[in-house]
Amino acid sequence: MKIYSVEEGNEMLKAARSAVELSLRSPRFTRDIVERSISHLDAKESVFVRFLHNQTKTPRGSKAVLEKPRTLNIELVDSALASARSGSLSYPELEHVIVEVSIIQSVDRLMGSPTTKLRNFALGEDGLIIEYGTRKAVMLPHDALEGQLGKNALFQKACESIGLPKELWKQQNLRLYKFKAQTFIEGKPNGNAVKLS
Repeated sequence: MKIYSVEEGNEMLKAARSAVELSLRSPRFTRDIVERSISHLDAKESVFVRFLHNQTKTPRGSKAVLEKPRTLNIELVDSALASARSGSLSYPELEHVIVEVSIIQSVDRLMGSPTTKLRNFALGEDGLIIEYGTRKAVMLPHDALEGQLGKNALFQKACESIGLPKELWKQQNLRLYKFKAQTFIEGKPNGNAVKLS
């Protein structure tokens, strides 16, 4: 598992913000400009980008790109643009949001009974992915700590976030994965990176 520095995190945050800013400002935006600016970030990694309201830290858009990962520079731009679209983020709002970038690593399926799944999940260290058909929820490792959630409550919240009954996570036809993440967030809008994990 590659460990990213705060400087690399800063580059990722700036690239995510730039991709969205340029796409909202210019009808002739081409993503390759941003991708080339961070082309040295070429490890194959999955990425989760969130735009959070600066004051309340509520999401203004989030989208995980978790399928077969391509290089980090391409995944980062994809996730940033998809996140901005999912939250209908506008250009004037950009000065009021902070960017959070999480590199998703070491993804493992949680198998067994509900008790076994809970036992094999490390609260605050592991993130959670829930997949049910085409629905997908991602809970980052720090989400549980910030929301003061226990394991069961985190799994329930993930289900509810994609419109599923909260106890559905106990069913075998729902896929659960745990993962490790390295997360960087802007200290303030367009500010420098802070490493959360």
